[in-house]
Amino acid sequence: MTNPLLQPFDLKGLHLPNRIVMAPMTRSFSPGGIPGDNVAAYYRRRAEGEVGLIVTEGTVIEQFFWEGTNVREDGWNGRGLPLRARFAAEILQAVRLAVGPDFPVIIRRSQWKQQIYEVKLTADPKALEAWLWPLADAGADVSTARSGASGSPSSQAPASISPAGRRR
Repeated sequence: MTNPLLQPFDLKGLHLPNRIVMAPMTRSFSPGGIPGDNVAAYYRRRAEGEVGLIVTEGTVIEQFFWEGTNVREDGWNGRGLPLRARFAAEILQAVRLAVGPDFPVIIRRSQWKQQIYEVKLTADPKALEAWLWPLADAGADVSTARSGASGSPSSQAPASISPAGRRR
């Protein structure tokens, strides 16, 4: 049997010869957290013409997911992860509106706290689904999961999400 990672992947005009893609890896290139021309050039040299939206690992978007870091009192907080994910969902809606329905929108997320793999956002697959479906409904075609450190549990969600295939 052929390894699924080595199988081609097609989505809305995006064709990948396999399911192995490059992670962003530019955090240290952005002094003060602000990407410069060097970061744009870095991605330009590696681009396949498509983009993904990073919502984990130190981004402002990720901070909204975590109850301990999202202590806002302006309507962007809430009890439960689906409410705290509203900010990401609104960003995804804006991205979808800007790029149109035929452009693949891919998000990368993690349910583990960066470098603290005992702490995770969801306790079970149902909670993970409650977090991810609003992001799919907002415009994400694919969600890629960063699993924990070597030897830690892997994500409980499938790599792709689609509102059309949603179970209720």
